[in-house]
Amino acid sequence: MARRGQNQGVKNDLGRRLAYTALFLTPGIFAAVASVRAWSVWLVALLVAVALLIYSLVRPSQARPAAGRSRWSAVVAVALPLAVAVFGVAGFFAARLVALDLWGEPETVRVDSVERAHRVRGDEQVSESCYRLTHPDGTPVTGRICRDTDEFATGATITVLADPAGWVAPETPDRVSGLRLALPRGLALGAFAVIVVAGLTTGGTTRRSAPPARRGRTPTGPAAPRRRTATPPRRTAAAPRRRPTPRR
Repeated sequence: MARRGQNQGVKNDLGRRLAYTALFLTPGIFAAVASVRAWSVWLVALLVAVALLIYSLVRPSQARPAAGRSRWSAVVAVALPLAVAVFGVAGFFAARLVALDLWGEPETVRVDSVERAHRVRGDEQVSESCYRLTHPDGTPVTGRICRDTDEFATGATITVLADPAGWVAPETPDRVSGLRLALPRGLALGAFAVIVVAGLTTGGTTRRSAPPARRGRTPTGPAAPRRRTATPPRRTAAAPRRRPTPRR
């Protein structure tokens, strides 16, 4: 029975650690899907913010004394939120480029339409142009290509790397190479490793050191009453007796 209970405890602990790890991998996974499908980056930013809020609510509480908190738990408390943010942002920029680098094939497409959006960044107004593309036969291409400048004209013919299966949004070959590909891919892999190691080693719990037992208090019961000892009465020195004087 004792061994069975111990095995069940190990399974529960492993399940908690895996769930804790999966919770903080979710923003990066969603960011990768958003990148592949060319969704808005604001959805990724919102999910990363929600994940960090959840972490602030479920993260393990540390013992107040410095001796009761391990150094590794202190490192995880700082590194894990940073890794979640980096994994989400880097995953958004890396997933589509990595997929096209592995499976993309050059294809000539036509710029069908452009959608322009304006937003304020600091003190200046920035415009974003997102282009819808079509195949030579007129069928639409999955996703879109977005730029901060007007790079393509409507009706122009351009060459892109496209997914033959139609799951990944296209991109121009100059964007799927060099530092544009290597930097976000390296950051995403590094953040992924930090999240997995932190989740599996801490699992959302840390052990607290037991507080020192007070004098006169048992670990399982109330404080034992103190026994009072009677103090002996203080002795005072008696006054010396005067001897009677003889009569004359």
